[in-house]
Amino acid sequence: MLSQIVTQTREYNGIYPQSIASTTVNGPEIDTLGYDTITVYPQTGTAGGTVNFKLQETATSGSGFADVTDGAFTEFSASDGDKIASGSFAIATHLRYIRMVCVTAAGTTLCAAVVLLSNANQTVATSDHGTSPAGLTVNI
Repeated sequence: MLSQIVTQTREYNGIYPQSIASTTVNGPEIDTLGYDTITVYPQTGTAGGTVNFKLQETATSGSGFADVTDGAFTEFSASDGDKIASGSFAIATHLRYIRMVCVTAAGTTLCAAVVLLSNANQTVATSDHGTSPAGLTVNI
């Protein structure tokens, strides 16, 4: 059923692509309610120094973010430009709200991250007009 396939996965910008220098960038908060799996794809362009990505979580929207124990990625070095990593996490073992964090040291680095929420445990049915009640447009 098309409505089930469409609602199974949702993509977010975990960190909007940007060039940063010796700083920490917190990505936007993502609500994982209704999904079973988080898959993240942190990536770096030309690295001027070291780049570290990590996943953080909180039970309360807007505050209290802490590092996920198993949410750190292998450090990217200056020789690792244009690299993508990936990691998957079961939402059941984590708190409801997540965000990606990019930490750079020395030099200017391009960093970005994509977050996919998948295996939705709630089905949103499409209407006769091709739009779900949540506003998701379905093109057939």
